Amino acid sequence: MNPRRAALALSLAVAFSIPAWARIDVTLDAESLNGILTAMAPDHVEVGLTAGRSLTIRMEDLKVTGFDPTAGPNGGLSTSLRLIVPDLGIDIAVTPHLTLEIMDTTGGRKASFLRFDKVVLNLPLSGAVDVAALLPPWR
Repeated sequence: MNPRRAALALSLAVAFSIPAWARIDVTLDAESLNGILTAMAPDHVEVGLTAGRSLTIRMEDLKVTGFDPTAGPNGGLSTSLRLIVPDLGIDIAVTPHLTLEIMDTTGGRKASFLRFDKVVLNLPLSGAVDVAALLPPWR
């Protein structure tokens, strides 16, 4: 093989192999994911109301109960936790569903977010209420 063909073959091999080097796969089991979520999840959320008032929603005992690869393009998680709203006397176990979103950030980087997709509270007076919109995404 002449040097020109060898250089071309080498440059093509490098060009096609570089994207494979940039790929990163991360595999987590439920126990590891529980540890990560517990560390990154806020323990409470302040929800703004009218007239400058706010309501505190506490989140405790977060646990991953299952994986849902069909939830959106990136999959999702089934979880369980306790939502506590001290001002309203609410302390209720819920089974929220979270979806994984991957977004572009500045500098060509990507960031992943876990967003509450569905968090249903079954309250005695009002029935089923979905409070997912009140809870922030976790980066």
